[in-house]
Amino acid sequence: MSLQPPTPDLALIPYSCRAEALADLGQFFVVATAHMLPIYFPVFHQILLRGAEKPFTSPDIGFEFQSTATLEQLRDAMREVIDSHVMLQTLRAVPFSENSLGRDFDLE
Repeated sequence: MSLQPPTPDLALIPYSCRAEALADLGQFFVVATAHMLPIYFPVFHQILLRGAEKPFTSPDIGFEFQSTATLEQLRDAMREVIDSHVMLQTLRAVPFSENSLGRDFDLE
């Protein structure tokens, strides 16, 4: 994560995804930092699953952030994280509220 606040002239892109565990996101932060990919304004979301008799909380974690990095740069960083397939397959350049969180199984 970037510790420097963004300057007003930066064009920040909203991104969101889900992860199987908080540790996956932690490893992504380490890799993104090593590649100098800024992550601004991180927000974590609890994910409710529907379809059973009543909604229940998923162990997955929703994640939303802004960055100047491209979608492909962020995906390349995620590919360096072990077991990052859920993050990689659900990462989209949209706010969390607009992300279906459905997995794109063509991405590896």
